[in-house]
Amino acid sequence: FRSGAPALDRLRTTSRLPEAEVERRLGIALGRPLFLVTYHPETAAGIDPAAAAEQLVAAFEAFPDGRFVITGANADAGNRVIGERFAAFAAARPDTVRAVDSLGQQLYASVAAYAHAVIGNSSSGLLEVPALGTPTVNVGSRQGGRPRAASVIDCATEAGAIKAAIRQALAPDAQAAARDAVSPYGDGFAAPRIVEVLKAADLAALRTKAFRDPIADDLILPAAPWDARQPDAAGPRIAS
Repeated sequence: FRSGAPALDRLRTTSRLPEAEVERRLGIALGRPLFLVTYHPETAAGIDPAAAAEQLVAAFEAFPDGRFVITGANADAGNRVIGERFAAFAAARPDTVRAVDSLGQQLYASVAAYAHAVIGNSSSGLLEVPALGTPTVNVGSRQGGRPRAASVIDCATEAGAIKAAIRQALAPDAQAAARDAVSPYGDGFAAPRIVEVLKAADLAALRTKAFRDPIADDLILPAAPWDARQPDAAGPRIAS
């Protein structure tokens, strides 16, 4: 059953904070352009996290008038060096950059909605952000294979490619297209669809878990449990 992503239900029912409240909580003026950044270690691709963070910061430096709100990396190996590099970037630009461990659900959604682009490799850039009408600059291959809205711009983990993708996201046509983008993850009404499926399902028939013999391809429903302590007990069959 295809119902959509329940995360969009949560997003739809989360009220957006006023800009003034967002600025108060972050301690900086939002300004223009505004970027929300979340970058996690790309462990599967073998990309050095320190080098990746340097490429991102080098790209960010090309936007001296930009405001950057950077959230913490996940718990994967390499998260510390990413956090340290972003913290140093924030310390060098205290009036325009904030680096925090987590914004929380409501503040994150509010910043993402006000942002001119969400940058990084978090799943939120593909799942929630397009539903807010904000372009996504998706860096690297961490989200490879996932469906994408038209508002998602993919780029390599290289400063020049990241800068080009950010400029593309800032273009008026990209901003307009993002506002009209259709999310491949649903419309924010997944929960009612799930409820209707469960109401119609024969849940009683799902209570007994049936096991299948891998050789005879027959269902195995033993009348009594096998007792391994009995020397003459018929043990489980081992497929050769």
